[in-house]
Amino acid sequence: MRSVLLLMLFLLATLSVGQHKAQANAAVNNYQVTGYDLPSTGDKAAKKERHKKSSRKISQQQAAQKVKNRYGGKVLKVQSSKVNGQAGYKVKLLKKDGHIISVLVDGHSGKIKGN
Repeated sequence: MRSVLLLMLFLLATLSVGQHKAQANAAVNNYQVTGYDLPSTGDKAAKKERHKKSSRKISQQQAAQKVKNRYGGKVLKVQSSKVNGQAGYKVKLLKKDGHIISVLVDGHSGKIKGN
């Protein structure tokens, strides 16, 4: 008898907690923010990335193609980089003789800066 009573109390407590959670979730889902939203740090990062892209006139693919045309071989990696303080790319290339070289490409002019 005592164990049945304890089981019933446990079930009632469990149901009650479940109902409160459902009510809390419904309140959160129905909540709407009014007024002004502050910009998040993600917005700053996105703005910075857009600025970087706008200061480049050539794409990663174009930079890789320029390096491949000059040195031959296979492009392993292209990543954004600074070239003389300006936006550009660092292109890693596997040459036909087995050597790996890294070449900087100016993102504005497309000039290859070195290996």
